[in-house]
Order: sequence, then C-alpha cells, then structure tokens
Amino acid sequence: MLSLIGFDPTHLVATYGYAAVALIVALESTGMPLPGETVLIAAALDAGERIAGQVGITLAVLAAARAVAGALFPPPQDPARGQGRARLPRPARAACRAAGGMLMSQPVRKGVRCLCNLGLCNLGLCNLAMAAGASMALAGCARFRPEPLSPAVNAAALEGRTLDNPRLQRFLLAALPAGRAAPDAAWTLGTLTLAALYYHPDLAVADARLAVSQAGVITARERPNPTLNFSAVFGTAAVSGAALPPGVLPMIVGPVINVLIETFGKREDRTAQAQHLVEAARKDVDTAAWQVRGRVRTALLNLWAAQRRLGLARQEIATRQQLLALLEQRLVAGFATALDVTRERIALAQASLGIRDVNRLEADARVQLAVAIGVPARALDGVRISTAAFDHPAAPAADGATGPLRRRALAERTDVRSSLAQYEAAQSALQLQVANQYPNLLLGPGYTYEFGINRFILSPALDFPIFNQNQGPIAQAAANRQQAAASFTALQAQVIGAIDAAAATYRTTAQSLDAADALLVGEQVRQRQARATFAAGESDRPTLVAAELEAAVIRSSRFDALALHRQALGVLEDALQHPLFDSQAALFVPCANPRTAPEASP
Repeated sequence: MLSLIGFDPTHLVATYGYAAVALIVALESTGMPLPGETVLIAAALDAGERIAGQVGITLAVLAAARAVAGALFPPPQDPARGQGRARLPRPARAACRAAGGMLMSQPVRKGVRCLCNLGLCNLGLCNLAMAAGASMALAGCARFRPEPLSPAVNAAALEGRTLDNPRLQRFLLAALPAGRAAPDAAWTLGTLTLAALYYHPDLAVADARLAVSQAGVITARERPNPTLNFSAVFGTAAVSGAALPPGVLPMIVGPVINVLIETFGKREDRTAQAQHLVEAARKDVDTAAWQVRGRVRTALLNLWAAQRRLGLARQEIATRQQLLALLEQRLVAGFATALDVTRERIALAQASLGIRDVNRLEADARVQLAVAIGVPARALDGVRISTAAFDHPAAPAADGATGPLRRRALAERTDVRSSLAQYEAAQSALQLQVANQYPNLLLGPGYTYEFGINRFILSPALDFPIFNQNQGPIAQAAANRQQAAASFTALQAQVIGAIDAAAATYRTTAQSLDAADALLVGEQVRQRQARATFAAGESDRPTLVAAELEAAVIRSSRFDALALHRQALGVLEDALQHPLFDSQAALFVPCANPRTAPEASP
C-alpha cells in the first residue's frame, strides 16, 4: 500500500540497511508520523532471507529493543490518568505499539488495551510482551529450503561424467606442479588419482560426514536460550463478600526471564569433544582418499599387466605359428612326425584361446579403473593412459618394513590419527560427564508492579543432587573411553600385522623375480648360441624358432613373477600409507568437495 504513494520499505531496507530501520523507529518514538511498524516488518522479512546475516539480524533486534527499554524503566505514576495506573513515556508507548502491531491483529490489540484500562495489566506489560515477541520474531533467520533428489537427474549426471570436464581440468592445474598437467599429456597414476578424488562418491560421503561434525561444533558452542514466562498473582478480599480496597489490583502479572548458566566448564568440554570428532572426520576423509588411490592403483596395475601379457601372448602365438608352418613343411618332406605337428597345433590352439582371456582381463581392468575413478566406462574411450609408473618403481629400502616408514605408519597413518582423535573425544565426553555432576545455575530475574512499588525479582535455582550424582553417565563415559583405547590398540596391532604380511609377501615375490631374471638371462644366452649355430649353418630354422619359443615362454613366466611383485609392492604401499609408485606426486586431498565447492575467481 505504501508503495502506491512512493514509499517502498523493502527497498529502504535493501538500500540503507538496518541502521535506517533503527533510525525510523527511534524518530517515530518521538512522535513523528513515520511507518515504524511497516519498516520493522520489512526488516524482519529481510533478516529471514539472510541465513548468514547475523549482523543484520542483530541490528534489527536492536531496533525493537528500543520498545523494551521504555517498558522496563517506567516514569512515576500519573494520577491524572486515573486508578493509579502508571503511564509510559511517549517514545516507549509508540515503540511498543509498533512492536505490538507486528505480532497482533487489530481486535487482539484492542482487547489487550481493554485489559490494561481495567487494571488487569500493570505498567504497559502487554506492550513489553509484544516488544519481546517482536525481537524473537526478528531473530529467526534460517528457513527450510527443500532440495528434492531426482533419481533420473542424478543418474544422468553420473552418466555424463568425463575426463575432459573443464572444472576437472582446472582442479588438476591447481593440484599438480607446473608442467605435469599439460592438456595433451597422457593420464598417469597421479592424474587419474586426482580425477578419482574429484569424482568418486566415497570422498563426497566423507566430506558430508565432516560437514556434519563441523556443524556439531556449532551446536556444542551454543549457549542455552533464556525462557520468558509470566507470574500471575490473583488477589481476593480477606473477608467474604467484601470489595477490594481502592487501588488494589485483582491480578498482578509480571515477566520472568529464566537464564541458565552452565558451570564448571561444561560448554568448553562439550566443544572440545565436538572438535575432536571433527579432527577424526577430517582424518577419515584422508583415509578415504588413500583408499581411492589404492583402488585406482590396483585397477591401473591390472590394466598394465593385461596389456603386457597381451603383447607377450601375441609374440608367443606368432612364434608358434612360425614353428607350426616349419613342422608342416618337414612333415611333407618326411623329416617330422604327425605327432609333432599335432602337439604343436594343440599348443597353438591353447595359446589362441588364452589370448582371448587376456583380452577379457584388459576389458575388465578398464571397467575397474572407471569404477575406481567414479566415471562410466565409456569415459575412458579414446583416452591415452600411461602405465609407466609400474615399469620401474622405486624399490623401498631394505628396512622399509621395520625402519622409519614402519614407525611413521604406526603413528601417522590416517586411520590411526582418526582413532586417536576419537579417543580424545571420548576423554572429553568423560570430562563433560564429570562436570555434569555439579549443578548449573538458573537465574530468573523478573518484575512486577504493585501499589506504586516496582518489585524486582531474582529467583536463583540449583539442581539438588540427592538421589544421584550423575554416576551412571560417568560410568558409561569411562567405559566408552576404555573402549576407544582398546580400539586404538587393536588398530595399531592390525597395522603391524598388515605391514609384516605385506613385507613378507614383497620379499618372497622379490626372490621369485630374481629367480625368474636368472632363468631369463640363461635363456637369452642359449638363444644367442642358437642364433650363432644357425648362422654358421650348424642347425636348421626349426631349431632356432624352438629356441625363440622357449625364450618367449620364459619371458611370460618372468612377467608373471613381475606382476606378483608389483602387486605385493602395492599392498605394502597401502599398509605403510606411503607412495611407492609415482613417489614424486604426493597425495593431494582437497579441503572441500571440488565438484561442489565454489571456485576462486581468477
């Protein structure tokens, strides 16, 4: 309505802020004809829209607090008004009317005024209640905003994930050193791990749990809100049928504000417990990142092994085909038996069927890699993937399982740090329960007006610990701390077992690889001798091809030992939580979900 005459309170609040609200209410309290009630309503609506606008909400509440101040400090009685009823100063009456107009409809306001005129409310107490209610209404800012989740839309977003996402590319540029994130570079173990940290849902779940724990800190730090209630005292004549003396009110109503004061550091202990849980959740995010890296490494290692086995199998098949052709020629010439030819045909058929299994393993490894990253399998089509990290990894030191890496893992592994933080949280919870055996202080300041006397009330209250001294919660908290300590010890024992098992497997696979290398060296010597004798005319071509086939079989066996060695190294990497493949690229864990966090402006 006011906008029709050229005044828009919403535009006023948005342009000049809540200071203008306070100024208009103060000026209206002096008697100036200003729309204070309407401006307060606009301020309340604007404060409700600002979820994080704590400063604006405070200023809006201060504007309404002007009315409360006028009601709490009334002037002396004004006998000219009649019945000994005190009269509020004009600014306080105007501000109280403004606050009451926000909370009550016109008929209700008229009824309250009638109660005051009859003497049932003293000293404009109804205006005080209306002003306090206005302040509470202005203080509420959070609103529920529904965020519906559509399975179809969410599935379409998952299906549309690719490795050429511009935001993913910017994330790689920010995470990797200069020169390692070239747009045309092949995807390595490090960059694929970062893509998994960007896409994989396990990181999103861990980040969400971290956000929940961080919200728990806000809850723990909050002080209990005071409560407002009214004390009503009814009076009757001592003599039956007699009337009340002049000036005596039949009912006295007074406001009482109950304030809870927490003692013995309960709020600090509660906050410390929540902060330790935040630290545990943050370490859980790091643990999830390591698990994601491990799955990416395992999938990429399987892809590397399948591709290398495919190349070796093709070489073996080509050699067997050449040998079979030579044997068939010798069979026709009468220099070979049918049994020799049949035996070689069976071996060739088995090798041909085996290469199909290797193709299947390669396809499975690509799908496994896509799942580990968190993208559909077709997102890897046409993508250049480098497996060079597995060709020549840096071998751990001889005391890798017993030296500094072992000690570091037992003290600094992310799951160990998370368990330690959970123990500290349990210890803070016990400290809180010990403090809860001591009572809190409840203060109830209030005010009533009676026979021209301002009566101020202070009603302190304490819990009276007669029947129990909080022994039950203390015992539960102590047991929870003991359980947390036992869990921490069990986790360290599990880490020791995992490191020992991984180190033993790594040593045995290293020995097997050394033996395979020795066999391969001996076969290479024999192959060179076969070539020399063939060049000298001392042997025929089938003998030379048979030597090459023997070398191909030994190379395949040697690669099987190499693949087991790389797998054992990966298990040792997981146990130590120390990068052994691509050790120059440290694991980068983003502080927030990179897909949903706001990007920094350039």
